[in-house]
Amino acid sequence: MDEFALCKGHNYGTILIDIETRQPIDLLPDRKTSTMARWLADHPGGEVICRDRSAAYAEAGRIGAPEAIHVADRWHIWSNLAEAVEKTVLQHRALLREPRDSASVQVTAAVERTELEPLTPVGPRTTGRLSDRTRARHAAVHALLDKGFGL
Repeated sequence: MDEFALCKGHNYGTILIDIETRQPIDLLPDRKTSTMARWLADHPGGEVICRDRSAAYAEAGRIGAPEAIHVADRWHIWSNLAEAVEKTVLQHRALLREPRDSASVQVTAAVERTELEPLTPVGPRTTGRLSDRTRARHAAVHALLDKGFGL
């Protein structure tokens, strides 16, 4: 089970997919716990509920199919892993140095050297995938606010 946007940020539904056949089973009009629990109770026999970490879906599974095992779906496992790795790298980014000249850096030359010269630190990086996306979103939001759009 997973949600999908009918109108992003406003209306969401739930899609149910058979794990074995990978075919859609049903579409529900919302992502409420009560709707999902009722559907599960009306369709007994489900042994495994594959879902994201949504508290609403977890509760629905406990109510509507208490015997079912809950597992995380593959997409959310990879997404969560990528997010954790990106956060960890960004937290330690200040420890990374920019290469002096990436075109002339050769691994074999560095391995052959017996004494390494200390590199002068150039400071933390100020750009990166996450920070660039955040700045772009911030600029887009403020451009819309300047045009009179708002929440």
